[in-house]
Amino acid sequence: MKKLYLATNNVFGLIRNNSLILYVIFIGITLSVFGILFYSGYFFENFYSSQVSEKVYVEIKKNADKDKIKELLKKIKVNDDNVMTIYVSDDNPEECKVVGGYDYSWNNRMLVGKVNSIYSEEQNVIVAECSLGLLDQAVFPIGNEVVCDNDNDKFSISGIAPFTEYDNYVVPVTYYINNYDVRYINVHYRKNIRTGELRKALRISEIVKDYKVKKNIPFTSEDFVSSFIQILLIFSVVITNVFCMTYYLMKKFKKKFTIYSICGATPKDILVITVIQTLIIMICGTVVANILYALFISCIKDYGIVYCMNYMPYLIISLIVIVILIIFSVFLAGRTTKEDTIYYVVD
Repeated sequence: MKKLYLATNNVFGLIRNNSLILYVIFIGITLSVFGILFYSGYFFENFYSSQVSEKVYVEIKKNADKDKIKELLKKIKVNDDNVMTIYVSDDNPEECKVVGGYDYSWNNRMLVGKVNSIYSEEQNVIVAECSLGLLDQAVFPIGNEVVCDNDNDKFSISGIAPFTEYDNYVVPVTYYINNYDVRYINVHYRKNIRTGELRKALRISEIVKDYKVKKNIPFTSEDFVSSFIQILLIFSVVITNVFCMTYYLMKKFKKKFTIYSICGATPKDILVITVIQTLIIMICGTVVANILYALFISCIKDYGIVYCMNYMPYLIISLIVIVILIIFSVFLAGRTTKEDTIYYVVD
């Protein structure tokens, strides 16, 4: 109990006598933990969006029977639950103004409206937020008609997404197949699908001109590896910054620790006081950082910048940071207690 009192008294003494220093340390720890949480969230989002799964690229023969195209989608396990994204088009999707498409992530990120099922035949369109300025209307309530391609292609806006993969207008896949020529099908699965079954269905299909099945593994992606290395570097810089602040804090109390030793405190007592002081400051800074970060991700969750599905990973990261800093403070306290410093009292 005495150790808790001394540690708490030291922190409050720092507030009374050197409030600016403590505020700088506190703000620094808060911002550092916030930075770690942000870049960890960015890493998690990249990891989960590029997790182990299959990608299928199919080129369809010209003038293929539309019913056979829909039958092929069912054979290669295309449905609203299995698929992360699917786009069908008559040319390179990046060059098409209208594509048939579906994105599973829209279920959690749709700004307004609803997500169209892959097998919907309704004449609806999902518009990316950045594309709103390209439309002729000034207001875009759900249900309004919009011309996306030519005078004969009028669609009802069913939803506004924060983004689409190719920044084009996305109609239901089945509607697109029924009303447009289909030459390309790009599918990214959410769940692992047996590659052998996919290849067999594509190989024996009479409407498939060419195909490619690719297993998407995060650490084989250049973008993912680059992101991973950046996160490690940033994490190292932030941890080093917090270490320096913790080291300064320990040096600030070095004289008091020496006095405690002269008064009979053992190295173990100094160690416990150091850990308690670090815990008080770190927990306060970490709690504030988590509150700010929770508010932050609630504002940007629709844009897919950081991982927002579950907050538990962030709590675990915060706990790891606290544990690392406690270990560091124990090391510093151990060094402090080993240094022989003699103070002469002069009348």
